[in-house]
Amino acid sequence: MSKLLTIELDNLDSVPKVFYKGEEITDKARIDFSWKTQGDRFVFSPYINIEQMITTDKGKPVFKHIGFNEPILNGSDE
Repeated sequence: MSKLLTIELDNLDSVPKVFYKGEEITDKARIDFSWKTQGDRFVFSPYINIEQMITTDKGKPVFKHIGFNEPILNGSDE
């Protein structure tokens, strides 16, 4: 069974390797991931935003999006 999401970062200047459902996401344009707890309790489901820029057969770039939930802003409970 493959993992839902894996993000690998070799160093702060490297492009992350991102795997979604075991398949590597290429042509990444934006990767956002946020997860929050309160003590040892799970409070919010993770926010995931993955955008790919894919070029169509006609040479036009289009964005493909994988995402779940709303962003967690400012680390507060707004």
